[in-house]
Amino acid sequence: MTIYLVDEDHAAYGAWIAELELRGHKVTSIASAADAFRELCRVPAEQIGVVLIDVMLAPGEDWHLYPQDFLTTGLELLRSLSQQKSGAFSRRAILLTNAVGSMLEEAITYGETVGAEVWDKRSIVSPVHFADAVEEFGSSRGIT
Repeated sequence: MTIYLVDEDHAAYGAWIAELELRGHKVTSIASAADAFRELCRVPAEQIGVVLIDVMLAPGEDWHLYPQDFLTTGLELLRSLSQQKSGAFSRRAILLTNAVGSMLEEAITYGETVGAEVWDKRSIVSPVHFADAVEEFGSSRGIT
């Protein structure tokens, strides 16, 4: 399965990525919303695996297209991707967040609206737990 991880802080995911790769998955890390939009729009829909998107994501060079506070850049990225390829992203997307309170509620509400899951990063206890969850998500959505 091809997995795209969209977050500017790749080092924080090192063990998680390593565990996925040990299981035979191809993981592509993308550091900004602008880069993710360009790269993922080029990928044919049938080749898109699981897309993990940090909610509080660096916008990149197209910063003017995203919220000024960057608190919901990941949500805006998923919205833009979904408009480009209807249905290709929402059922494959997992929004990752450390948010609390109203920001967490906004992410959950948006995820429910588009059919994406929202995962609280604090609830992921180990790389093995993370990889198990990603594989279960992919399997439940028919993604191979």
